[in-house]
Amino acid sequence: MEKGAQPDFADRPPVRLFFLRSEELAYAMEARGYDPKAKRSRYRKSKWRWADTFCLLLGLAFAAAFIYVCAVQLDFFALFGVAAL
Repeated sequence: MEKGAQPDFADRPPVRLFFLRSEELAYAMEARGYDPKAKRSRYRKSKWRWADTFCLLLGLAFAAAFIYVCAVQLDFFALFGVAAL
């Protein structure tokens, strides 16, 4: 190995490797804002609201309009030799 080069993980003793990995984990947890004194967050279930119903109906209306334009107005089924609706 060259002078000043960093040794591979296989060359390091297991205890030192353990401390290096734990230090990397500590830095990662700190970077993500981990606070052991903070209250744990809980998963909150979503409730179905009127806005969800509106978006669903709007999406269905757009899908129906698209199918209508493709099938009836553009005579889409004639391309496959099938009679239109």
